[in-house]
Amino acid sequence: KAREDFMFVMAKEGTWINLPQLPGISFKTLAKNNKAGYVTFLLKMDAGAILPSHHHSHAEECYVIEGSITTRGRQLGPGDFLHAEEGSDHEPIRAEKESMALLVVAEADYDF
Repeated sequence: KAREDFMFVMAKEGTWINLPQLPGISFKTLAKNNKAGYVTFLLKMDAGAILPSHHHSHAEECYVIEGSITTRGRQLGPGDFLHAEEGSDHEPIRAEKESMALLVVAEADYDF
């Protein structure tokens, strides 16, 4: 069996998932690394949408692509990066305007 060493997800490919419990927020999974236990996904938030407080059982990384989000008293815009350490508690994340971010998180923390 041939091994596939590269996987591409083009901008118009993949499925955006809307979760009813998180109005104005959608996710698009780009890749899952089952061996290492993490998932890479895009997070889209409408202006005013809020991602509730949550606990990180593992580290989480967030890179803002577009828009503006606020968390822990800091506003992040395009090009800004946030690393949350394992065991940390995340305050709510609010989108000040329509926003998109790339997240790398433990699969155990986000099961969608």
